[in-house]
Amino acid sequence: MIDYYYLRKTNKEICEFNTPIKKFIKKLNNSKYLFQIIIDENKKYIGTVTDGDLRRFLIKYDINQKNLKKLINTKSIYGYINDDKKNIEKIKKLSKVTRSLIDFIPILDSNKIVKKILILDKNYKLNNFACFIFAGGKGKRMRSLNTVLPKPLLKINNSTLLDKTIKKISNTGINNFFLSINYKKNLIKKNLQSKFSNKFNIEFVEEINFLGTAGSLHLVKNKNFEHFLVMNCDVVTNLELSSFIEYYLSTNFDVLIGASIIKYNIPYGVINETEGKFLNIHEKPDKSFKVSSGIYIFRKENFSLIKANKYLDMPKFLSDLSAKKKNIGIFPIYEKWLDVGTPKSLIEGKKNFK
Repeated sequence: MIDYYYLRKTNKEICEFNTPIKKFIKKLNNSKYLFQIIIDENKKYIGTVTDGDLRRFLIKYDINQKNLKKLINTKSIYGYINDDKKNIEKIKKLSKVTRSLIDFIPILDSNKIVKKILILDKNYKLNNFACFIFAGGKGKRMRSLNTVLPKPLLKINNSTLLDKTIKKISNTGINNFFLSINYKKNLIKKNLQSKFSNKFNIEFVEEINFLGTAGSLHLVKNKNFEHFLVMNCDVVTNLELSSFIEYYLSTNFDVLIGASIIKYNIPYGVINETEGKFLNIHEKPDKSFKVSSGIYIFRKENFSLIKANKYLDMPKFLSDLSAKKKNIGIFPIYEKWLDVGTPKSLIEGKKNFK
């Protein structure tokens, strides 16, 4: 179903052009939608910034940029108040060009002041999506903690890791789930069936042998979905997965990898040199790295490259896809993220996540 409507209370979706990037990110996260309309000091329309624009920006630039100047799309489409017919035509035309879940155009008065926003909601596209959750591993790094319960059923405060994952995914509108299971599989089945059997479509795919962090994807290659959101069950994050899906739909990627931005401080003076000659010393610098977050989206056709019942880890699978010239994209995750793989990280998760 396609739904057109006007958003008239726009304070949460409007941002001034001189807003620092970090403050802008907070404002974007506090909005229901994945965009901001940018105005100047006189409240006049300048352009727009979407969540996708921000992620593409973070691939090239640091999050500590002073303002939004490099981010603003000044060529975005807009309409005028009291011109509903033309506004609808514009957003329909925009919808044919983009593959976004939500399209929008700001509606201005004759002085270019934003009065409302026309929204086109295309969440019907998620009918072609399902989610695949890896929940079959032994979780050896947890040592004695998972001798009674498998790692997916360990708790952060009042929710199991698996509960948190399923609830977060369901917020996107996806309600079809496939779970790969092996270690203590009956406990996982019983737990989920008692909680979610009447809410979502959950199908368990059983690994005969342990198949690694990618091998079990072969088990859904014939399922009737075009796209799979794929997640490790031990990942917790404040990322809204709708923005991840939105970004994927706006591209032509065969695979999208969620890449968490991790910062480390080097507690020494780092020497910069060239061919053995001193240039300068950078005292105690911060370094940023993008690490695989355990969150992906795949076109289903990629799973046909996986051999049946053969062990395969995700880094090898992604390398194989790259060698096949598949189009693989990166989605920077600046939100809080944690891999709950050890007893120490489980304690950290209880402190930092609800």
